[in-house]
Amino acid sequence: MLELSALEGGAVKVHPLTLRGPLAGVGSLSQYRIVFGAGELRVEAVLRGANGQQVRGEIEARLEAALAEQGVQAPPILVESVAEIPRHPRSGKHKAIEVQGA
Repeated sequence: MLELSALEGGAVKVHPLTLRGPLAGVGSLSQYRIVFGAGELRVEAVLRGANGQQVRGEIEARLEAALAEQGVQAPPILVESVAEIPRHPRSGKHKAIEVQGA
């Protein structure tokens, strides 16, 4: 669970599915990893054959809307295109959401 600032003060616990769900509908998004740290959400996105700037804007908008529905003041969202998402060194799995400093 992520703990983010509420729109009306205080904090809101946000389940990872709140962040993952909106990204499922982005057709040009092949893989992603969301990293929360330093007061921002960074989305590392592997895009396939699309206008990168348009897709990055769509990802930001979907995440902001999902967080607003939960009563969360969205932190800055940075979407960056990457060639691949690294796998966990031991498990070999992709970690979709990661909290830095936790």
